[in-house]
Amino acid sequence: MELLNVITNRRSIRRFKQDAVPDEMIRELLDAARLAPSGGNCQPWRFVLIKSPTCKELLAKVVPQPFATQALLIIAVCVDKNAMSGEYLKQRTEELFKARSFFAPLLENILIKEIY
Repeated sequence: MELLNVITNRRSIRRFKQDAVPDEMIRELLDAARLAPSGGNCQPWRFVLIKSPTCKELLAKVVPQPFATQALLIIAVCVDKNAMSGEYLKQRTEELFKARSFFAPLLENILIKEIY
């Protein structure tokens, strides 16, 4: 029940240490985030690392909880609305199909004709 313990014992952080976050830890976090499942494997997320005090000041003006901008590092998770568009989804499906990472019997005949 480790996950249940994590969920029930979570807390909101309002004050942040000013210790530097090691680059290796940032890479691990981003790698784990990129592996999250998404519909059609379209992966519409984009991650923006924010360290600049100027950027944080601007961000504090538009986020609902400006205290969050006091962290030494902010990872903004954005959505690429184009990632769900018909043309992009078709292109992504073709890439996955060519890489043999995606198999859909109904699409197979359509894609084979269009790709080859």
